[in-house]
Amino acid sequence: MAYYSKRSLDRLFTCDAQLIELCMELVRHRDNTVVWGHRNEEQQNALVNHTPPRSRLSYPDSAHNKMPSRAVDLQPHPMTKEMMNDREMWMMFRGQVYGIASMLGIQLKPTIEWDLYHFELED
Repeated sequence: MAYYSKRSLDRLFTCDAQLIELCMELVRHRDNTVVWGHRNEEQQNALVNHTPPRSRLSYPDSAHNKMPSRAVDLQPHPMTKEMMNDREMWMMFRGQVYGIASMLGIQLKPTIEWDLYHFELED
């Protein structure tokens, strides 16, 4: 059975309780990694200023900047370079996440086409 590393758990536990519940159920069905939970000002702005940008929102405008975080970035584990651009794999992964969220009664915002890692709670 899959489980989260300490690093993933540390990131996950900066998130809203609903996202924690979602991820703990997800890992029972699919191995995955928590890439980001909460991001501070320095982390958020570094992602905005990265080439190419990895976020479009400067601090404090991202749902990742709330405490607890209203967003979590996830990716399947293990992740290979080939998988990074495998759109079909990402759509299957996202479908699993959205399906589990629905099963748990957790409302997520619709898919963000340019940010396939990102899962954000509805307001």
